[in-house]
Amino acid sequence: TGRYGRETVVTGFGNTVYFVFALAALYSDGGAIWVAAAFALGRLLHLLFTLFEYNKSMSRWQQPDFHFPAVLLTIKSGAVYGLNIAVGMLFINLDTIFISHTLGFGATGTYQAAARFYQGAAMLPPIFAGVFLPKIAAAIGDNTKLNQLVAKLNWSMLAVAILVSTFFLSGPYFYGWIYPDPSLAAVGHLLPWFGVLII
Repeated sequence: TGRYGRETVVTGFGNTVYFVFALAALYSDGGAIWVAAAFALGRLLHLLFTLFEYNKSMSRWQQPDFHFPAVLLTIKSGAVYGLNIAVGMLFINLDTIFISHTLGFGATGTYQAAARFYQGAAMLPPIFAGVFLPKIAAAIGDNTKLNQLVAKLNWSMLAVAILVSTFFLSGPYFYGWIYPDPSLAAVGHLLPWFGVLII
């Protein structure tokens, strides 16, 4: 606890490294192999930086102390959250497999180009939760303040969802700025449907 700021720094470092390395690989015209190598190197640097921050935050390396019954109890109590993540991961991956088998690789590429916007927008709720989580945890025991914070979090997420959905619904008018290639014209027609999923 109390290390959310350092965790944010580590996450931001990793995302920045991935973006810079992948962008450099793309502009070097090295192809998919160079992009994959850039991501592998980025993950290695992210791992090293994570270990550095862990070592700095802890007085010494702590060996995990596993108690199997406690592990089972934790898994049972968090099963609903695990199921939520599993369904989300299946949604992200299975739809691509179905489309590639039924409509071909061209349609898959178009779908994935539109899905990238949705996947980016899906990261917003965890970001908001991460911002509010320390305050909510500190308010445990003060029901009035806790209810206010939870309500503020819910209304904030709803407002962001409406704004993002409006952005998606206007997809047919702006997609050309991001994907000027005529072969991706169908992206503009797919974006409003992803906007419905945001709500």
